[in-house]
Amino acid sequence: MRVPASALLNFLFVASVGAILFVPAAGLVINTAQAPAAFRALLPGDLSAKSLAQLPKALDQHIATSYGTRDEMIRADAAIKAALGGESRRVAFGTDGFLFLKDDDVFSQVTGQRLDRAKLENFAGLATVLNDEYGRDGRRFIAFIAPNKHTIYRRHLPVWARTEPAVSERGLLVDMLRDRGVTAVDPTAALSARAETDPVYWRGDTHWTRFGMVIGFDEMVRALGLPEEAIGVDTAFKGQTAVNRAGDLVRIAGLGDSWPDLAPKPIGADPFSEEGLAREDLLPGQTFSEHRLRHDPPRTGAAGPKVLILGDSFTVGGFGPLFMRFAGEYMWLRHRHGQFDRALVAEFDPDIVVLAVVERHIVSFRTNPKN
Repeated sequence: MRVPASALLNFLFVASVGAILFVPAAGLVINTAQAPAAFRALLPGDLSAKSLAQLPKALDQHIATSYGTRDEMIRADAAIKAALGGESRRVAFGTDGFLFLKDDDVFSQVTGQRLDRAKLENFAGLATVLNDEYGRDGRRFIAFIAPNKHTIYRRHLPVWARTEPAVSERGLLVDMLRDRGVTAVDPTAALSARAETDPVYWRGDTHWTRFGMVIGFDEMVRALGLPEEAIGVDTAFKGQTAVNRAGDLVRIAGLGDSWPDLAPKPIGADPFSEEGLAREDLLPGQTFSEHRLRHDPPRTGAAGPKVLILGDSFTVGGFGPLFMRFAGEYMWLRHRHGQFDRALVAEFDPDIVVLAVVERHIVSFRTNPKN
C-alpha cells in the first residue's frame, strides 16, 4: 500500500511542529523540577481575588526565566528576523534616530517579561561581601547600577516595548541590597529628569554621554557621603550641538562610519581632563584596559583617598578624572561579572570602592561571590 504524498507531508509537518513545541516544554519541566521551591513560591498563600489575579503574571515570569533553551531560541529568533526583515540581529531601531542593543535578552528585562531573582542574588552576594570588607572602619562602599538606555529613553523604543513594568529586575536588586545593609545607587530618576531636554545617552551608542556621566558621578559621591564633591551638570554643560558620530550600535548594525547625534556643549574648565595626572595601564592593549591614575607631581599635604571602581564600559572612560579632583589615587578594574583580581584589590588597599554595573548585566554575575 502506497502512502499518499499529502499524508506524508502532513505527518512531517505535525512531527516538526511537535518537536519544536516539545523541546522547550521539556526544558521548562526539567528546570522547574530541579527547583520545586521556586515554583511553589509562586503559588498564592491565600485564595483572595487579588492574589489569584497576580498568579498569571508570576507564572509568565517563571516561564520567561526558566524556559528550556531560552537563550538559544532568542538568538535564533533574532537571526531569522534579521535575515527576513533586514533589521540587525543585535540592534533595534527606535524613533528619532535612536538605536537600542538587543544583546543579553535586554528587551525581556526592560519590559518585565523576565524577573530572575536567583541570578540577582549572585550580584547581591558579591556586593554584600565587598560591603563587609570595605564598608567599615572608615572605608566606604556602594553598589551603583547604570540604567539601560532603554530604561531612560523608553518613549523612543519600538512601540511594543514601551510599557513600563510594575516590577523590574533593577528595582528588585536595589531592594535586595538595601535589605542587606548595602548602599545601592540607582541614578535612573536623576537621568530621566534631564533626558527630555538634554542628551544623557547617545542615540547611536549603548552608552551615556558626558552629560549623563556627570549626573551619575554626582549621584555616586552623594551616596558616598561626599556631596561637596558633586560637580553639578549645569556648571559643566549648557545646551547641545549636532554631531556625526560612529557609535557602537551604528557599527554593530553596519550603518556606516557616522550617525547624526547630539552632544552636550561644554562650558568652563573640562572636568574630564587628565592634565596633571599620570596614567598607568595595568593591561596595555586590552579593549578596556585596567588602569591607575596618580597626580604628577604628587600632591603636597593631604593625599586624598584611594578610589577603586570595579566597573564596565560605562565607567572606564571618564570617571577617573572626575574622582581625581579630590582623590589621591584611582584604580579602575573590570568587574568581570565577579571574577576580578582580588589580590590586586588587596594590594591597592582602597578607601572607597564602587561596584558599578550596567542594568542589563545585573543577572550575569557568577555564583560564588568570593572568587
